[in-house]
Amino acid sequence: MRLVKPTNRLGVHMVNEVTPGEIQKAAARLGEAVKAVRNHIPTEVSQIADALPGGDSPAPASKLSTTWEKRFGDWAKNAETHAKTMDEVAKNWTKVDQHIASEGNKQTSRVQQGAN
Repeated sequence: MRLVKPTNRLGVHMVNEVTPGEIQKAAARLGEAVKAVRNHIPTEVSQIADALPGGDSPAPASKLSTTWEKRFGDWAKNAETHAKTMDEVAKNWTKVDQHIASEGNKQTSRVQQGAN
């Protein structure tokens, strides 16, 4: 599939080509980012309550920790869904390309057989 941009601001024609393999690589990289985020959710801020009991910091620190856990977790969940969708799209794209190529070969064969 070719996506063509008419020209860039310098007047140079720009052509971008996307392949199923590139989409799968991007999905894999996104999956790696999801794992990293899940392994590094900053929950340490909740420990302020233990370090500073009775002060003004524990309640806001606990709220911040809970908010971060939810937001980081939600991002990871949504990004994981997106990565899986990207991978499925790339696989389906490949299947469609293979089907079209197969149908094209059948048509070529029919034309050649009819010419004999």
